[in-house]
Amino acid sequence: MNEYDGESQDELLLLKLSQAGSQFELVKRDQFSITLLYKSTDENIVFPIIRIIAFTSERKMMTIVVNAEEKFDVKIPDDEVKNLTTVGEAVTFITKAQA
Repeated sequence: MNEYDGESQDELLLLKLSQAGSQFELVKRDQFSITLLYKSTDENIVFPIIRIIAFTSERKMMTIVVNAEEKFDVKIPDDEVKNLTTVGEAVTFITKAQA
């Protein structure tokens, strides 16, 4: 059974994506890292959490910052990073960059 310890909408999206046939599945999340199963390689990928930006009523979201470039061997240009505000957008960007 997967371990879940968080309240982020992004994490809920990961759970939903894994149920919808995505190539990623949320395996574990704790205060230090997020672990995803990359189904294409059957590999657990651990993303150390770099920063957590807390939920606020102004932002209406919580953000967890991880470094995905090294894990997936993609370069995300600085001007693109600001546009990747959800896990879904990041997954789409990485998938297209690897194609």
